[in-house]
Amino acid sequence: MFRRFSINYMIFSMAFDALIVALVLAMMARIRPLLSILPFAEPVVEPLVLPLPLYILFPMTWVALMTFATVYDGRHNLHIIDELTSLSFGSLLSAISLAGISYFSFRDISRVMFLFFAALTYGLMLIWRIGARFLFRYGMMNGASQHRCLIIGAGETGQDIRRRVNNDESLNMNVVGFLDDQPSLLADGKNQILGNLSAVCEMIEQHAIDNVIIALPEQNQDDINALIGRIDGLPVRLWVVPSYYALALYKIDIEEFAGVIMFDLRAPALSDYQRLVKRIFDLVLVLISLPFILPFMILIAAAIYLDDPGTVLFRQKRLGENGKMVTIIKFRTMVIDADKRLCELLQKDSLIREEYEKYHKLAKDPRVTRVGRWLRKYSLDELPQIWNVLMGEMSLVGPRAYMPSERNDIGSYSDTILRIRPGLTGWWQVMGRHLTLFKERLVLDTYYISHWSIWLDLYILMKTVLVVLKGRGA
Repeated sequence: MFRRFSINYMIFSMAFDALIVALVLAMMARIRPLLSILPFAEPVVEPLVLPLPLYILFPMTWVALMTFATVYDGRHNLHIIDELTSLSFGSLLSAISLAGISYFSFRDISRVMFLFFAALTYGLMLIWRIGARFLFRYGMMNGASQHRCLIIGAGETGQDIRRRVNNDESLNMNVVGFLDDQPSLLADGKNQILGNLSAVCEMIEQHAIDNVIIALPEQNQDDINALIGRIDGLPVRLWVVPSYYALALYKIDIEEFAGVIMFDLRAPALSDYQRLVKRIFDLVLVLISLPFILPFMILIAAAIYLDDPGTVLFRQKRLGENGKMVTIIKFRTMVIDADKRLCELLQKDSLIREEYEKYHKLAKDPRVTRVGRWLRKYSLDELPQIWNVLMGEMSLVGPRAYMPSERNDIGSYSDTILRIRPGLTGWWQVMGRHLTLFKERLVLDTYYISHWSIWLDLYILMKTVLVVLKGRGA
């Protein structure tokens, strides 16, 4: 049996995908005469006889490009939406490449036959992956028993790690408990603390731990070093949560330099060439999509006016590139005097005030209209920002467009975040949406800038469509 993130499973996936490509290609060649019944297909009487090299070239090309698209990297595809996105992108890239190869090598493969081949190949790859997820989810393919995890550090970071591990069934991991030395945490029986840091070896043996996560605060560096020394040599996998918010300010690669492993911190700013490519990418996609989006926007505008008469559009000042003020345009989703009502709500209700200070928005905002609630659920209120993209004030993908009042809260992150245009969608929108804390949004935005590529923009746009269709609005 396979473990989800094992090398064996990765090799199996690649081999099975290659087999699918070869078998579908052979089947389509065999049934090609049946496609002649289609009115747009060229009549063919006999099955095609394809050269043997195509049965090697097609699977190798498809699998190679899927590897490039990180389809076989289980850690990048923990959730089904991530795997669907990478599979779709990899399959599209493979289909386009193979279309070119077939055109220059064997033109007897008609367009109709190739389209059926590509669609069926993609469908079968999608189906078997969904089936495998089902089997893994219910423990039918797990080659090993559930991993037992010990978290060192029961503070905010440790609790967050436990929540993430428990919520992700694909990890096949059970958090046994925590170790911590803080008296306040030890006194609280709800924290599931098994003992203090000195008992780490004893607890690993007693509870059959095979994964240890060190999630101590940055100031406990001496404790971290001591723990690593004590755990070294034990049969466990050791994970260390880094100083996340500090390291996220840079693009980090792990390199060996003069025999020493170091972090390679690279400048996050986009070059002039990258800015040019990104701008052309924005303009092309917006101009192509406008004829389809405009009629829909007209219907939305009518619905807003009928639900709550007044102005249809909402304009607001936001921080743009280099901190310059830009006026973004959105469909109005709140009542006319929304700002006034917000002040009243914050003064009257301490819980609402605490939520707003934490997330800079309200999950159940009473100021939102009926149509506005629907628009927000599917993020359709942001469609007018296409105008801002055309004007060069925003980009399709980028960091969040922060409000001027949030500038002090952004702090040192502004040196990175405000160096490029804000986006209509972005990394934090598809990774966390409205559930992320404000500081986590800053980290995700900074990560995006540090790791920008045109492929990342494509990935975010594809994932945005999938997330929005599921109704995970802002």
